[in-house]
Amino acid sequence: MRLLNDMPDGEFNEGTFELRLPGPGRADDRAQALARLVASGVDKDDPAGEACADSFIAIFSVHLLRKHPSVKDPGPSQFSGGLSPGTWRRVNDFIHSHLGEALSLQRMAAVARLSSSHFARAFRESTGNSPHRYVVACRLARARKLIIDTFMPLAEVAKACGFSSNSHLTATMRQAWGVTPTDLRRQR
Repeated sequence: MRLLNDMPDGEFNEGTFELRLPGPGRADDRAQALARLVASGVDKDDPAGEACADSFIAIFSVHLLRKHPSVKDPGPSQFSGGLSPGTWRRVNDFIHSHLGEALSLQRMAAVARLSSSHFARAFRESTGNSPHRYVVACRLARARKLIIDTFMPLAEVAKACGFSSNSHLTATMRQAWGVTPTDLRRQR
């Protein structure tokens, strides 16, 4: 097992990994054949047998790492097709700075310096959500904070967070979280 732990740094240039084996009922025939070779190459009385077994173990290890890897926490820079970290920061800062305004796809795409369609795909790749859903979630989070932390009237909270009216905020919050702004205010 030590050989497996040492191999990602040399063979795959990855420091953290875990082995992801096939699920139940799915066999790796090549791995089984290599395991049989390892077992047959081990002869404690033959010095050449130990070297042979080491070679088979190395081949077996490389096969497992190539066929069943799961690199831990690749980080946002590893995503292909998503927004770069700098572009993501710029867009996210823009969204949070302008939550009280109309945030069209075109405006956000312009901040990212991408076409609207490319931006929408890249945004979804980076966040797992459409730009609209993300903006609504940010607006709801800000509204929640204002409702709990201030005594601002709910109509002003709705306007400050980009909702067209108090009833729009209420309907959106009820649909997303199953509570209303009034419920939140009572809970504080």
